[in-house]
Amino acid sequence: MAGARDEHGLTPKQAKAVAHFVEHGDMSAAYRHAYNAERMKLATINRNAFDLFQVPPVAARVQALREDMAQASKLTREEALEILAKIARANLTDYLDASGEIDPKKLPLGGPDLEQIAITESEMGVARKLKVRNPIQAIERLAKMCGWDKQLGLDSDGITINLNLGDDT
Repeated sequence: MAGARDEHGLTPKQAKAVAHFVEHGDMSAAYRHAYNAERMKLATINRNAFDLFQVPPVAARVQALREDMAQASKLTREEALEILAKIARANLTDYLDASGEIDPKKLPLGGPDLEQIAITESEMGVARKLKVRNPIQAIERLAKMCGWDKQLGLDSDGITINLNLGDDT
């Protein structure tokens, strides 16, 4: 009698090994996590682990879970443009009070525009240091992403796009 299988065609042990492998990236550790391998030699564990992840339903499930993880963590173009725009618009004066001192109330909790925030106390007093990310690099990256660095020309045959790819030398 065959063991119970889930909706992906995996046994409980296979499913456990797949979940561990996708999370940790080590086939042998995933095999040891799911199967009783205490008395096995390392070479046997490695071979069995490799063989396990060659089984078509197991390999397919690993691939599907990896794709799900990649999709969930994907940064959209709009999100990237928003972050780069915040960096490009960053200005140190946004974080200062009327007397030119850093105003802690104006500091972001995790914004993309500040590269470094340091407030330290010493015998000489409180030292405050802010460093804004490079807005020029952000603007250059925005220009590439939005196609602003391309020249468009119209002629009777349609649209001509001239790309400046740098020096050929």
